[in-house]
Amino acid sequence: MKQQVIITKSIVGWYNIKDTQHNLLLNIAPDVFKKHFPEVSEDICIACLEMDISRILELKNKKKVGN
Repeated sequence: MKQQVIITKSIVGWYNIKDTQHNLLLNIAPDVFKKHFPEVSEDICIACLEMDISRILELKNKKKVGN
């Protein structure tokens, strides 16, 4: 299922991916962002795109397993 998301780059360089209601879906490091979202420039301050929500869920699950 596709969902519209907003991606912002924090002051410390990490990326926040939020839904259109501004609920945080994912907070990821720059190297992880570059690897999993190559279609989005790492030089952005803010971006909006439609993506398959399973991509976010997959990364969330990897984070939980890694901790």
